[in-house]
Amino acid sequence: MKVVHIVTTDFGGAFKAVERIQCSMQFFHEKSDILVRSRFHDTDTIEVINTPWRKLLSKGKNVLNLIFSYREVVTDLLGTDITRHVKVQEADIIMLHWVNSFISNRSIKKLVKLQKPIVWVMHDMWVFTGGCHYDAYCGRYKGECGYCPYIGGRWKKDISYWNLKRKRELFDNLEISFIAISRWARECALDSMPLKGKRVTWIPNPLDVNVFCPLDREELRKKQGIAAKKVILFGADKALENPIKGFRYLVEALQQMDGNEYIAICFGKAPEKYKIKLKHMEMQYLGIIRDEKKLAEWYNIADVFVAPSLQEAFGYTVCEALACGTPVAAFAVGGITDQIIHGKSGYLAKICDAKDLAKGISFCTENREALGIVAKEWVESHNSYEIIGAQYCKYCKDILHVKS
Repeated sequence: MKVVHIVTTDFGGAFKAVERIQCSMQFFHEKSDILVRSRFHDTDTIEVINTPWRKLLSKGKNVLNLIFSYREVVTDLLGTDITRHVKVQEADIIMLHWVNSFISNRSIKKLVKLQKPIVWVMHDMWVFTGGCHYDAYCGRYKGECGYCPYIGGRWKKDISYWNLKRKRELFDNLEISFIAISRWARECALDSMPLKGKRVTWIPNPLDVNVFCPLDREELRKKQGIAAKKVILFGADKALENPIKGFRYLVEALQQMDGNEYIAICFGKAPEKYKIKLKHMEMQYLGIIRDEKKLAEWYNIADVFVAPSLQEAFGYTVCEALACGTPVAAFAVGGITDQIIHGKSGYLAKICDAKDLAKGISFCTENREALGIVAKEWVESHNSYEIIGAQYCKYCKDILHVKS
């Protein structure tokens, strides 16, 4: 069985998930390749847009797509035809992932004509909304969209309306299977106008539990020169500028914590103008950490990891922290409720309640050892390559059997 994974670029959360899905399937000796529109790092991927003229054409299409889009509402009218690519031709299954600015509706129609099973792994809500990656709880994707709050909410037949209409028409006429990465995402998809009545399966994202695992905390704290204070860790790759990531509530929660007892540490991309400034508590910024082993060390150093997202299909940083035996304090939203067992592996606070989030942070730091044992065991039994790889392999074989 050969699978080709399609994703726009070789960076970001969705690409990380694709790499790990590939590794989980390779655990069972299944062959697969990853096709990207553009490669920016030294990754084991195949770049489709790889000549000067094709890159220029791709940039032109992207500019036009941006013109057709508006703020958070993404419209991909123009895409790339990959049907003649040798890896697509050789594949038994085509697996789409996060394909914005790469694969358009027209491109998908051409892929379907190859008569190969097509599976779309939905890493956020975009596949079944009028163009937003997260709907901020407006729920309009369940009907016709329109009056989109992201673009002012003034017109019924706005961009979101037409986007959703095109998606509904596309999926009504094409045979595509869908994978949601959490129960919440599956429920949202099945409630949506485009995917109502479609085959939507829930398979969580996988994680290498041999990399993200408990290490010698005391030795690591000495190595990094961390004082005796309790460490509050959080990741903020562009999150500080994205309201849906909920960092305003994290700031409020931190302001309620004793600065003499805690130190806050942030990893990820945090431009200077978006950095959290705390007068009462020491803050450290680690920048982007690409080395997973180094990232695992920081999870181990932490007494608690905080994920204040207001909507999240699956929290990969949550999964990584839990696998390292570090409890997580988060809001009880989306796929995160699949990952954290409240009071046993972490704390699920009431959404938008900074006071409850601060309570969760304290609870996790005070009970780190007991919570960490449950957290580690949970990820090993629910997200390891062995567990998720088996689910993906069975899913793909079942689809091939049905197709034949």
